[in-house]
Amino acid sequence: MDECIDCAHVNVKLNKTPVLKDINLKISRGEFVCVAGRSGSGKTTLLRTLLGFNKIDSGTVKVAGCDVSGGETAALRKRTGYLPQSIEGNYSISPFTARDVINMGAKGEKARLAVEELKIGDILSRRFSTLSGGEKQKVLLAMALSRRPGVILLDEPNLNLDMVSYADFISLVETTHKAHGQTIVLVTHLTDRLPEACKRVIVMGSGAITRDCGRDEFMKTAGATVG
Repeated sequence: MDECIDCAHVNVKLNKTPVLKDINLKISRGEFVCVAGRSGSGKTTLLRTLLGFNKIDSGTVKVAGCDVSGGETAALRKRTGYLPQSIEGNYSISPFTARDVINMGAKGEKARLAVEELKIGDILSRRFSTLSGGEKQKVLLAMALSRRPGVILLDEPNLNLDMVSYADFISLVETTHKAHGQTIVLVTHLTDRLPEACKRVIVMGSGAITRDCGRDEFMKTAGATVG
């Protein structure tokens, strides 16, 4: 399988402090990969670097055919879907409805199909700010899916959800992955609840990749490697 994500010797500093150190990572098209690690290990920074949000001090980053390290971020936005840790902000302080938010991804038939796939037609007319955490996550996922991106990046989606809602959300992600074959990168600290569709785990520590292994191998020693 060809690489959908390719990082070579990537180093990133924030406020002159190294936060990513010599990252070498290849993820094939269609893989479902989890990124694990303790708080402050560099998980979110890695995701934001893949999206072009962080300045890369050295090395190369290519995602979905875009040279991120070379500044090709406009095309990247069209080829990726991203759910950040926080789902508050502009969506929640405006009068946007769930339909408005989804239409920011794509309108028309693509949006309709995403709504049907996630079974959220009954909340489209409600203000986004009034939705539950689980409903907000589904709306943002629908917004991402409406563009039919090749890559979906999820940053700790459990933070706004109870465990039942999180399990429901992950089930939807796995269903869309099976149906459309997107490359999925899920940042999580819930190492005892890794999705079944995830076959590979990347462990971060102090801004570096400390382990890259299969899901089954990781589950046998998760307590010792992440804490």
